[in-house]
Amino acid sequence: MRRLYKRKDNPNELNLTSLMDMFTILLFFFLTTYSFEGVLMKIEEGIELPVSKSRLPVAEKYYMAISMDKVTIDGIVYNSNGRDDVLILSHLKELKKRGANFIIIQADRSLPFYKIRNYIRIIVQAGFSKPFLAVLPE
Repeated sequence: MRRLYKRKDNPNELNLTSLMDMFTILLFFFLTTYSFEGVLMKIEEGIELPVSKSRLPVAEKYYMAISMDKVTIDGIVYNSNGRDDVLILSHLKELKKRGANFIIIQADRSLPFYKIRNYIRIIVQAGFSKPFLAVLPE
């Protein structure tokens, strides 16, 4: 009877084969579910962003830069005196038709809020449900 149940020489050994299989499966799972998306945001010249404690990640979105004298959307420059608001609205509607869901506003920190609020209103009129304000981390 003792011949049927032989004891191993070292009963404290670990079976590493199943452990390696488990780590391989976990590695593939994490690699396939991890998002490598990162966006470098180009801050327009002449704009100094405000500082905030917000840590929301920035995804691929369209940018609108607002300074005292100009508004830039996708490299197209408009005047910020109010005369180009109709052109800005039509440009934003065109972006919305192309499938844009979000827009990020890069506003100079010295701008009065009523100017930023005016452009937020135009963005919402164009069909964007939630404009974001770009800030620098604290």
